[in-house]
Amino acid sequence: MQSTPLQTSSIVSAPQARKTVFPGAGFVDAFSAKAAAQKFKVYSGIDTNRSTPCHRSVLAQLQQAIPRNEMFLAFQPKIELKSGRCIGAETLLRWTNATLGDVSPSSFIAIAENSGLIGFIGDWTLCKAVSTLKQNQGMALTGRLAINVSAHQLANPRFVEHVITALSTSGVDGSAIEIEVTESALLADTRMAAEQLNQLRERGITIALDDFGTGYATLALLKQLPIDVLKIPPEFVSDIATNESSARLVEAVINMAHLLGLRVVAEGIESESQACQLIDYGCDFGQGYLFSKALTKNDFIRWVKSQEEAMRALDRARSVQ
Repeated sequence: MQSTPLQTSSIVSAPQARKTVFPGAGFVDAFSAKAAAQKFKVYSGIDTNRSTPCHRSVLAQLQQAIPRNEMFLAFQPKIELKSGRCIGAETLLRWTNATLGDVSPSSFIAIAENSGLIGFIGDWTLCKAVSTLKQNQGMALTGRLAINVSAHQLANPRFVEHVITALSTSGVDGSAIEIEVTESALLADTRMAAEQLNQLRERGITIALDDFGTGYATLALLKQLPIDVLKIPPEFVSDIATNESSARLVEAVINMAHLLGLRVVAEGIESESQACQLIDYGCDFGQGYLFSKALTKNDFIRWVKSQEEAMRALDRARSVQ
């Protein structure tokens, strides 16, 4: 379905740059729009101002999106860089509306957060992801499934209960999922976040810090919170092959993470040169269009099967040599 422009202009303007603090690395200009562009195509700039007719129209449609079965999950493969094997996927939310077309997540998630719908949508995403994993265990959804969690969910005292219920209802073990949280979600209430994440970790759930460097995370925060995985956002990966400062920054973050006992995922990998450079830096895992875009469930299952067949053929070839 073709997307329908919601405004006369479909040009998306980048927000003002904000200074991002990296421990010992000085200041880096981070543009959130650049990160978003790596993950999906932005069809139109939806005005997220609550008082505008455009916002009210999208909100009215968004309130009915789940009851109408308009939302669905997509899965972007996560790759172990050294071996090239798929070790899991990140769950991404998509929305296709009969009137609006394919709506950019950067637009509807912002509206969901402003309206308070994000908690309901987040809980639906969690339950849907876990049930999808259960339905496909023993088939092709191998590895750990990463699920994004909002600040609103993490601030809910019953969030851990919701996760446990979703797992027990579907019969899925906690070790099968990874909870991804952003810096802003952690900083909203650090004590509450630490308590919730520690309880999840005790049940074998892996915790990932998403979009590291686009907020105000510090070494103290990384030390204080139960983080297992650190994710480097696309805007810091995009020019590592051509920009020495970016390359040094990414290498420093990877080294720092490893010193803290964290594994590292680089997002937005689009070229072999980027992948090779990240391997040289010791980066553990990667996501990006070089490997695959986000796929529907059935396409992801087919993709995994084809990759497994290719890896088995490669292993057989190596054993003959």
